[in-house]
Amino acid sequence: MAKSKSKARSWNKNKQNIPGNIPADSTIETNSGWNINAGWTRATPSNNNYLRASQPLMKVTPICKPEHRGRYGPKESRERLESQGYHPLVTSMSKEEVEASYEEKRKKSLYKPDYSDYYNKGKEQGFQGRYTSDMNLLIKTTGSSIENKHDTSELTKEVFNGTHPQGLLIAQQLASLGIKHLEKLALARPHEWDALSKGMAIWDFTTNKFHGEPSGHVFLCLFPKISQRGFSESPAHEENREEEKRTRKDIINLVNSIHSECGPTERPAWHAEERLKMQIEGMSPEVWRCRNSGTKPPQVVINMTRSIPDIRKLEDMMQDYVDQPENLDYHMSKPVALKNMFGLLTNIFNRRTNIRVLHFQKTPLLDRRLLACILRACPHVTTIGIYQCPLIHFGDIVCLLDLIHEVNLKRSSQGLPLVEALDFYPLYQAGMPFKIPTADNLTKVEKQCGMEPAARETHGYGITWTHMGLEVVQRGVFAILLKTVLKARKMGIRLLMDKDAAFMKYLSDIPMLPGIIFQFLDGLYRYLDLKETGSEDHAAMRRAKYDMILAVRTGLQPPNYNSLDPSYDDTRKVTSIFCRSCGYKMLDIFFCPRQIQNRPDPQDCAGCTFQGLLDHQSDHQKQHDISLMGLFLEEDWDPKGFNVDAPVHDYGQELLSLQPRKTTHDIPQMVLLPNGDFDRPSLQEQLICEHKKNNDCLQGLATLQDLLLQKDANKTQAKNYALHIDACRALSIIMAYTDSQLAELDENDGVGGHFCEGQGWRPLVKGFGDSKESQGGPPLLKGFRDSKESHTFESATKAAQNLKVRADIAEGRRPEQDAAGFW
Repeated sequence: MAKSKSKARSWNKNKQNIPGNIPADSTIETNSGWNINAGWTRATPSNNNYLRASQPLMKVTPICKPEHRGRYGPKESRERLESQGYHPLVTSMSKEEVEASYEEKRKKSLYKPDYSDYYNKGKEQGFQGRYTSDMNLLIKTTGSSIENKHDTSELTKEVFNGTHPQGLLIAQQLASLGIKHLEKLALARPHEWDALSKGMAIWDFTTNKFHGEPSGHVFLCLFPKISQRGFSESPAHEENREEEKRTRKDIINLVNSIHSECGPTERPAWHAEERLKMQIEGMSPEVWRCRNSGTKPPQVVINMTRSIPDIRKLEDMMQDYVDQPENLDYHMSKPVALKNMFGLLTNIFNRRTNIRVLHFQKTPLLDRRLLACILRACPHVTTIGIYQCPLIHFGDIVCLLDLIHEVNLKRSSQGLPLVEALDFYPLYQAGMPFKIPTADNLTKVEKQCGMEPAARETHGYGITWTHMGLEVVQRGVFAILLKTVLKARKMGIRLLMDKDAAFMKYLSDIPMLPGIIFQFLDGLYRYLDLKETGSEDHAAMRRAKYDMILAVRTGLQPPNYNSLDPSYDDTRKVTSIFCRSCGYKMLDIFFCPRQIQNRPDPQDCAGCTFQGLLDHQSDHQKQHDISLMGLFLEEDWDPKGFNVDAPVHDYGQELLSLQPRKTTHDIPQMVLLPNGDFDRPSLQEQLICEHKKNNDCLQGLATLQDLLLQKDANKTQAKNYALHIDACRALSIIMAYTDSQLAELDENDGVGGHFCEGQGWRPLVKGFGDSKESQGGPPLLKGFRDSKESHTFESATKAAQNLKVRADIAEGRRPEQDAAGFW
């Protein structure tokens, strides 16, 4: 029997009914209420209803009347978006406003201070992709503000007093809406914030202490912005300042000890001749003794130390080259970061049963594994916020949702409150903090390769530090985003996909084609709404799906203009493919076409491939930082295992579905034939996760208590490793400044963790005319950016302009001659 159509309501009425991701008509029992001014005050589902299927989110107006429907292609999709706007859960802005906002960010991103202004004056670049403020609003004492001049009333002071029950409740409710709401209060009403913050535990990572007396159910871990000069003069940082001096002294002693024991090499260790000599002669007795005594430095530290011919002025070289300039942000050494991390973990453990809201802002050494240990140890946390932490990237969002699902399953069985909200702003990469003069001299290798100074990249890629293949980045972002939406919506996770919260702000800051992410989410939300309401409008459903497909493919392959109805043809041709890494079956648009065409067996989706690339980023010493905390976490860790997968939205199963997860083929049993012989049937095609790509498993990790009760030998090993990381960084900087031959190597992009760390060379394509190929020399690269590489704001804008021209040509509004490259 056919389902009856639901009565449609206009979208403008839906806006007031949908405050977040929680279904408006849900039957899930809650003890929460929607407050117009504050949002959800509490929304913890009862334990018995956690896995209940979500109810229809909203009823939607049909795109247009069925009798008026015909062709729907790229032009009609664009016109629909311009006339109807984005889905109300995506953004309140129109298409023109979204593009204007993008243009504003592009213009800001173009400003980079000169090196001298950055180094000497600490000037900042125009666009940094920040979410939290650098004004240290949450740890400032009361001062000037934009509030009214009249004194705060006694009643207001009483209500916001964090030492009283009502103040504690307000603090928890406000913090559960995300850290941005706390900053807004601190900026507008600093007196009230001073009173309210007394009902919180605010941990300052740079001082390794609480800011004030800890209290209440809110725990904030902050890394306040402070210059190197400010750090050197601040009384609050005296203890850490002594630790930094001790670390610096330990590095100098280590280098002097190695140099005294082993002596310098004949040539720097990076020379091919010296490497060959070391391989032939093996480890000398002096090097062997050095490797097995003291802090037991690794071979790379010994080789780098021996590559410096004269260390008599090591102290001066450390001061001139390694020490952070006083006008730049304070650089925390790894030994100090390790010590402060254990201070943080100890205080979280001591307050673990009291914490309800937990926020981390720019926290060093915090990765998804350590976050799993913390969340499992805090049984009453219902809201968690992660903002700009250096080791937590965009691809971690799926792991975090799976972690929350796992924690909620256990809590549900124990009668504990569930994790209901996640506010997430991953690490944002805005590029180098200063511009490189185009007149800089090129190295010999760069000249031989025909490089140009304009190819040196300084602009930000948002998600990644350096460029990556556009195909895998774009498809990977949408594959991860699809999983995120379908899991978060099924789980009823608050904040994550809210249009005014951190993650949507992050998505809008990514330098992909303008509006492309919002276009994808618009199509996805429309599709899910139609499914949820039981709509029989197959044309509307097809067009919503087509808009998703169009967003994923835009800029990667030309749209279909030649069909009578592209939406029908393109959606019909899309098939589902099994990913042998994550075990999900999803649309083929989330796989790189080259892999699909060249290999007949199941492939890895672009989401898994992109997550792997993010996991292996090595800029800013990321891999060293991950390995440092791994010493305490990885004893029983199964990196290639599978997490407890969060469920996927019921009505998104056609887009994404988890298959029965097997890692080996089932061998068919022997069959007895009528003639008495035995036969084994041939293997049938099976969906096997035989190629787990990423080490993203969060199972088998140490508990927070076990982590804090480490043996002294493990702690000593970690301290030594942290020292070696910083020694390697210091030696790399010294070598880069003192070894002219090393400085000329084309792979030398600066030292990880140093403010001069580069982003590599931007791939270019050969220009027209000025080629030396006819003369036998290498071709000159004329500054045309390779369109197959991921985007900055500038390149994405140019690509969008080119796509618009080609669309105008296809739709007959411009001649073919206007296409880029025609002449």
